[in-house]
Amino acid sequence: MANSLEKVPPQSIDAEMALIGAMLIERDAVIKALDLVKEEDFYREVHKLIFGAIREISDTQSVEIVTVNERLKNNKMYIEAGGSRYLAGLIDKVKTAANVEYYADIIKDKSILRQIVNIGSKMVTDAFEEKKPSVEILDQSQENLFNISKQNITSDFETPKQLMKKTVAELEKLHQDKRDVSGLKTGFDDLDKLTSGLQPSELIILAGRPSMGKTAFALNIAENVAINNKGTVAIFSLEMSKESLMKRFLASCALVNGLKLRSGQFSSDDWTKLTNAAEKLVNSQIHILDKSDITITELRAASRKLARKLETKGKKLDLIIIDYLQLIGTSSKYKSESEASLIAEVSRSLKAIARDLQIPVLVLSQLSRENEKRTGSKKPQLSDLRGSGAIEQDADVVAFVHREIYYDKDKENQDEDKKREAQIIVSKQRNGPVGNVNLVFESEFTKFFNKSPMEDYK
Repeated sequence: MANSLEKVPPQSIDAEMALIGAMLIERDAVIKALDLVKEEDFYREVHKLIFGAIREISDTQSVEIVTVNERLKNNKMYIEAGGSRYLAGLIDKVKTAANVEYYADIIKDKSILRQIVNIGSKMVTDAFEEKKPSVEILDQSQENLFNISKQNITSDFETPKQLMKKTVAELEKLHQDKRDVSGLKTGFDDLDKLTSGLQPSELIILAGRPSMGKTAFALNIAENVAINNKGTVAIFSLEMSKESLMKRFLASCALVNGLKLRSGQFSSDDWTKLTNAAEKLVNSQIHILDKSDITITELRAASRKLARKLETKGKKLDLIIIDYLQLIGTSSKYKSESEASLIAEVSRSLKAIARDLQIPVLVLSQLSRENEKRTGSKKPQLSDLRGSGAIEQDADVVAFVHREIYYDKDKENQDEDKKREAQIIVSKQRNGPVGNVNLVFESEFTKFFNKSPMEDYK
């Protein structure tokens, strides 16, 4: 039995001839065909050539044997196929142009089948050559298949009449929804009001200087989503081990001093708190992957795998948290690029993950030292993002964790209330306002809290 990869690829020469014949006899057929298929969808090379010529002249000239022949008369392939006599033969293949959409569907279907065969063939070749990691081969194949599936999604202009029914239905749903935010709740009330929660398909950048508390804040969000709201969170930790993360979670969830927890010097009363916190964490849907040298390809593949695994169980992935952006590696083809180019590639890929999985992706990012050099206020700005302007460009939301005490040389003598002041500065929000959110940071628990209305930390 012949190997399937050695067979003649899927194709329909008759459908290709009939479609081009229909285009040569009716203007409407040209318009329909150009909207449904492309040159690369044709199997026979001369048909690609003729279709391309028709596309090129259709805007300025009428499409008929004379005009197409004039465009191609010096082309060797066209001449060898029979030239104008071949075009006349294509017209003879059809009696009417009414079936052009039917012919186009056949051509498109065969084209997609050939693309699937090519992807499978490339997978086999790459696997035998063993030049790429298996995860990279699988990820590339998945992406190629996803791109094929999108070919059947046609784009067209729509009028308010076509859009209104869907828009009104969405507004009605929002009106009936008793939740005060439309997105995923972070657990921080003022932040949720400002952003309407973490929105699906959005890339959220959370940046700050080292020791500012960005990891703690991200874990607090994970805790609120997974434990308080029974959601599912995936955490990619490139800097801290999963064991360290669990201790952080326990200290935060149990409100036990983190330093005492790590040293084992906690009290008997703390055991009860820790036991209760451990039970909550065990029953939560927090998935942790700690890999310091993970590449964006591996990260994307792992995200898709977890999302599919949850779907088989009737669940969904609600949030991805990544700590942190500048540690993510890229594929070998980008190794020679500058740091800015590498980070730009990672940033674009992270946005693609959010869009493909239709969930918010919260990514921690470092800041440059520029804000520390400024006189006066040390509040971070968008220009302080380290590595590439692409981070700001790709992100839907950019927020900074800021604690002014961090820059105070006399911080040890500050009053306790001042030490607890913290801000989340939302400096970019593609679909909403910007602004500052005041919080309270309890360093012993590495935990942020909503600011009580009764407190004044100005």
